[in-house]
Parts: sequence; structure tokens; C-alpha cells
Amino acid sequence: MFYILGRVVAFSFVSLLLLLTMLSHAHADGFLMLETKLKYDSNLTHARFSQDQVGDMATVINATTGLYFQLSDYNSLTIQGEFGSELYNTYHGMNNLSLGGSATLKRKWGLGLYQPWTALTLSLT
Repeated sequence: MFYILGRVVAFSFVSLLLLLTMLSHAHADGFLMLETKLKYDSNLTHARFSQDQVGDMATVINATTGLYFQLSDYNSLTIQGEFGSELYNTYHGMNNLSLGGSATLKRKWGLGLYQPWTALTLSLT
């Protein structure tokens, strides 16, 4: 069941990307966001007693890039890719790498700053 659903979602996502590349009159605004930080967790094990608690420092790097398409006055589409890493200095088994992408179709229900909107998002990680 999940295998078939995953294939349908992947096919839909690829079809949407191909459709966007075929639109010669579409204009996209690109964006790139980078985040780096050092993080210290004093209780990695979530232990209750202090003798069971261990701490470690981690380097966190996140990057997001994508394209924003204004399809009409009320509709927009955002396609983005994401990369994240969390690398610990001592406990390497806690390291985490992630790669993903998403597509968001947004509909604004009027012109102006305070108008309501709805969005449909497809995300793969």
C-alpha cells in the first residue's frame, strides 16, 4: 500500500516539476537560506538521574534553496530543497543527516495584506 502511494506521490511531484519547466513564460524568484550553529545538549539520553546524563556538543548546518512562482494575482507555487546535518563531537551515533524537498501551492482569497489564504503542501524527506 505505502509502496504504491509513494510511487504515485513521486510521479506527481516529478510531473509538476516537468510542467513548470515547460512553461516558457513563467518567471521564478530564487532564494537560498543558510543556517549554522553550535549546540550543546547536557542530557542526550533524557535520563532522570544526574549520574546517567551525558552531554555533547554538535555542529548544526541547514540549507534551503528553492524557486517561487507567482502564477496569478491570487495563486503562487514554491518549490524548495532542504539539507540538514547535526554532527556530534563525541557520540557519533547521534549524528543526523537529512535531505528533502517540498512543493507548496498557495491560494490567497483576496488582495491585501490581511486577506486569508490556504495552502497545499507536498513534502518528501
